[in-house]
Parts: sequence; structure tokens; C-alpha cells
Amino acid sequence: MLNQVSGSLLAGSPTLIHLEQDKWVWRVPIDLTFPSHGHVGKVGEVDVGAQHGEVHYTDALLEQIRQAARELARHVLHPAQ
Repeated sequence: MLNQVSGSLLAGSPTLIHLEQDKWVWRVPIDLTFPSHGHVGKVGEVDVGAQHGEVHYTDALLEQIRQAARELARHVLHPAQ
């Protein structure tokens, strides 16, 4: 997330999810933070394989998170606009 979207993103507390027969993932919320405002809000989530730790994402997912972070940042940093 840091390299692909923003350095202002932080992983939240994951939840273990059973997807199918032997497939488990940790679903990790991605939160937007600012030093001046602290935790601002959730902008998406990413699945991480529970067995091997592989991160499951697509370019489309990264773009969705990027757009959600921009929109939330705009509302927080410039509330009158």
C-alpha cells in the first residue's frame, strides 16, 4: 500500500475469513491516517493468505483504494469544498 497508493495508509486489525474448502485469508482493513487528524477512516480492504502470507490484490483494487483515500482526504482536509 505504501508504495502503490499512499504513505498515509495503515493496516487495521485483520479478520480471519474462510473462503472455501481449505482456503483461509486474513481480511485486512486499510485505513487513512494523517498526523494532524489521526485515524480518518477505512478506504478499503485487502486479503492476505493465511497459510503463506501472499497479498491478494489487483490494479483495479488499488485504484479503488486510491480513489476512496483521495475522496476521504478531500472531505477531511477541505470540508467546505
